[in-house]
Amino acid sequence: MASELYLPTLSHWEHGNPWTGSWGPKARFYIVPQEGQMNVQMWEGPLCRTLAQLEEPVQFPISEEGIEQVRTWLLAQCARINGEDGP
Repeated sequence: MASELYLPTLSHWEHGNPWTGSWGPKARFYIVPQEGQMNVQMWEGPLCRTLAQLEEPVQFPISEEGIEQVRTWLLAQCARINGEDGP
C-alpha cells in the first residue's frame, strides 16, 4: 500500500473542521480539532465510530508539524491494525 495518506491543510483544522477516514481493510480514524489540538481516535472496522470500541485518543498540535506528526502516527497505527509490516 502506498505510504501517502491525505490529510487536509492547516486552514481546515484552524477553522474547526473534523476529518474522518480509513486506511486499508480495517483501520478507521476520526480527527477533531479542539483547543489548539487535533484529537485523533482510532478503531478497527468495519463498524462505524459510534458502534466500535475506540482506542485511547491522542493529541497533536494544530500546526504544519502537527499535521505531519498525525500522518506519521496514523500510518504506523493503521499498519498495526491492518496487520502490515509498515507503510
